[in-house]
Amino acid sequence: MNNERPQTVRIRRQRLPAGRVPPLTNAELVQLQTRVIALENLAIALLAQASQDQLELARGMAAYISPRAGSTAHPLTLHAAAQMRHLVERAHRFRAAQCPVQCP
Repeated sequence: MNNERPQTVRIRRQRLPAGRVPPLTNAELVQLQTRVIALENLAIALLAQASQDQLELARGMAAYISPRAGSTAHPLTLHAAAQMRHLVERAHRFRAAQCPVQCP
């Protein structure tokens, strides 16, 4: 068994003016993507066991963050609402796959 400590690399962070955030490294972006995928799958698993009222609540939140009439539609908000609706639909398909007859 190898008891050597993993080699670490020190990254020198530059000092930035207040309010500025340094760009993410590739490793940080990959870690963030991995965590988002894990959270999406966890949300799907939880939504697959949710009641119809809870599923409607999730759909309602997607509608709530969608822009109102006369408001400027921000592309990220539109995409977030679409992703929320998609998660609920994926949960429905997951529930159907787990319980092909009739789920309670």
